[in-house]
Amino acid sequence: MKKLIENSWLKLLLTGIILIVIYKSVDNLGGIFSFLGTVLEVLLPCIIGALIALFVYLPTKKLERVVQKINWRPIQKNARLISALFIYAVAFCLITFGVKFIIPVLYKNAEDLIVRIPGYAEKLNELTAHFDFIPKFDIAFLGEILNKYLDPTRINSYISLLSGIFNSFISFVVSVIISLYIVLETENIKAYLHKLHTHINIGKKADVYVLYARKVVALFRSYFTGLFLDSLLIGTISTVVFMLFKIPYAAFLGLVIGIGNLVPIFGPIVAAFVVYFIGMISLGPLNALWLFVYQIVLAQVDGNIINPKIVGSQVGLKPLWVLVSVTVFGGLFGPIGMVLGVPVFASIKLIMDDFLDDGRFNGSQKEN
Repeated sequence: MKKLIENSWLKLLLTGIILIVIYKSVDNLGGIFSFLGTVLEVLLPCIIGALIALFVYLPTKKLERVVQKINWRPIQKNARLISALFIYAVAFCLITFGVKFIIPVLYKNAEDLIVRIPGYAEKLNELTAHFDFIPKFDIAFLGEILNKYLDPTRINSYISLLSGIFNSFISFVVSVIISLYIVLETENIKAYLHKLHTHINIGKKADVYVLYARKVVALFRSYFTGLFLDSLLIGTISTVVFMLFKIPYAAFLGLVIGIGNLVPIFGPIVAAFVVYFIGMISLGPLNALWLFVYQIVLAQVDGNIINPKIVGSQVGLKPLWVLVSVTVFGGLFGPIGMVLGVPVFASIKLIMDDFLDDGRFNGSQKEN
């Protein structure tokens, strides 16, 4: 009886503590979110490093198998390090190439477009002068913007901006270093987690969780790798085509199409209107229609030939579900949600399809 009473008091005490914690949490949501934001800011280099490692590990592993075939002990012993450094060096060279050759062209395109905006605005106003329902472009705001942001009193804010950029650069460098260590220590991390699972003995469910985690990670890696390559290819093709036909701002328009291709369904549509608008003010409304037709043809070729070959059937979502996932996640989380919506929805579908097969979450589906 005494033991029963003690147990009852213990349960009552724990319940009270839990209720107090819940109340204080709800009563201080602002402080909690602020704390979580601080924690996320501190952990961000580690998170970014893990994401970089997620995409670097597989090519490093494949290159490591080639390097290990070299019949020299020092190279075989450091095959993983050599392979990882080579992959990072290639990535660095590609980034350097972009900074040195591509970005100046994009900057020149953007600068020329900004300089010519007043003239284009006047031309548009002339073209739409007979249509009262079309709003006229007021170019006076451009001078106001220039005066505002070239004001010497804003020097402190510019210094803060440069400081933020510098801190972001340092944070990115730390992320890259962390990702390198993760790639080098992947097998040790896996062994440690396996040992932890064995000693904790949390049962067979852990194996199912691990299996699903592997499937989801493989899905995300495959999807974003394919999506990036597809967008890069589409943007490059568009830039080359525009250059061949001497379309103004070819590199800038190609970049717009490539970025738009990162967001399923809505991205290419928005990019098409942006490209047409820029083409309209530089080429005229009728000539710019060819840009619109080109993008319609390109979208069909990409959707039916290029994208399936590069991205593959890893996601396995019908167009309807792609539309739903982009709309729902975009509405909840903005542009990031539109990009992440498809793989997240596909991951949920992967797990639910497994459950619907036999009514259990057992990872019975074959791994991709």
